[in-house]
Amino acid sequence: ITGGADADKILILHGNTLATSTLYDPATNSSTAGPALPGTVNGAVSTFEISDGPDAGKTMILTSGGSGVETMVFDPAAGTIVAGPNMPGIVGAGSSVMNLDSGALADDALVLQGGTSAIVHQFDASLNAWAVAPIAVTSLSDGSFNMPLLTGPNAGQFLISRGGGTNTLLLYEPIAPMYSISGGLGAGNVDTGAFGIQIDSVGPSADQILIALGGVTDTRIYDPAAGTDVAGPTLNVVPGLGSFTYRITDGPQADNILIFPGTGTTTDIFEQATATIGAGPTRFAPGGPGNLAFEISDGVHDGRVLVLAGANNRQTDVYDPAANEFLDGTRRTAPVQGPAYILPIDSGPEAGRLMVVHGTSPSTSIYDPATNRMRAGGAVTAGGPGAHGFRFTDGGGDEKMMMVSAFNNMTTTIYDEATDSFSAGTPSANNSGAGAFNFEIVGGAQDGNQLLVNGAGATSTEVYNPIADTFTAGPN
Repeated sequence: ITGGADADKILILHGNTLATSTLYDPATNSSTAGPALPGTVNGAVSTFEISDGPDAGKTMILTSGGSGVETMVFDPAAGTIVAGPNMPGIVGAGSSVMNLDSGALADDALVLQGGTSAIVHQFDASLNAWAVAPIAVTSLSDGSFNMPLLTGPNAGQFLISRGGGTNTLLLYEPIAPMYSISGGLGAGNVDTGAFGIQIDSVGPSADQILIALGGVTDTRIYDPAAGTDVAGPTLNVVPGLGSFTYRITDGPQADNILIFPGTGTTTDIFEQATATIGAGPTRFAPGGPGNLAFEISDGVHDGRVLVLAGANNRQTDVYDPAANEFLDGTRRTAPVQGPAYILPIDSGPEAGRLMVVHGTSPSTSIYDPATNRMRAGGAVTAGGPGAHGFRFTDGGGDEKMMMVSAFNNMTTTIYDEATDSFSAGTPSANNSGAGAFNFEIVGGAQDGNQLLVNGAGATSTEVYNPIADTFTAGPN
């Protein structure tokens, strides 16, 4: 909330078919009852700020099928929530809001209704009224992606593939705004594993878009100037779940695109200057859902690319663009599963390295970017859904980490950066479970403490004081 008597507080709508709210005050670390709602709200509630007209500065609330009213308006000056103007429809799963700042609908908002619908609603702020906007033509599904068009008569628009095993292409015009069917691909359908590559201003397919269809080795080359597509080069590997691409920035393959198909150890390279696809180097680690690549900026592999194998695999690869080959990378000390997370180590003998907490496994790894090596870290107590951690400075000024267990467990683990050691921490006041998380409190009586939300369907929270090393009950 940015104005009125409750400025700087947070308004929480309870959802789940409830007509109540809570105000959380970070200055006092307390919660009080918020304004009553004129109806109920459901899970996919959306909000946006009204920027013009009689309700400028207020917040529009879309109830997502809640009973009583379709929209509500929160007035921060009065601290009230009242019924808003009725929408022509009810938002559902997949709904989203676009606030427009240009074109014919500048200062208005477009709401994509979602819920397997293609309907779009326009909120006219100056009239404080809803209208039906041009529909999105069709719903989107698996394999859908969008690419901005940089050239041709539709430059500035977005090309959207419908996905779901169809060949349909859409255009979104943000200035009008409007959606339109741009026809269909000349051959083939877009499905899981599909991706697009914006081709640079080089070669026979300059400024065009390579579309990998997904599930097959076929590709199409889409020409935004003509609005047509032709058969593209054939992939050597079928892209599927987990496929991704990486633009090579150095070496003999600079500016070409390395294609990871999502499974197996083979790769492809799309050469932009000739618009052809050739075999890429072979990986050591088989890919899978969760594939990830990032550049290494220090140490023995400076300028190379670390590629993490997905699918709960311990292996990694290092791609060397200068030699266009993969090197066998460091092994993670345990497979990453479930809610794994990473905390940076800022001091002590491991300063500059990363603590990798493995998730459901009660183990850790420490990654050294200078040597591209991982070593086993200490053991932590049970992980699982809701496990989380944070860095803090204790009463003696030492930098430490706390890893909070899950699986409805109250135990914690402390990592001391100065001594590079693990030990049992102070037990938390409540069990943690799925959905648990924490954040540092800034300002007020609890400034510098951590607020832990316990999750697992509970309304409880707790406050950790790092100076006193104590947990106390927080506001529900």
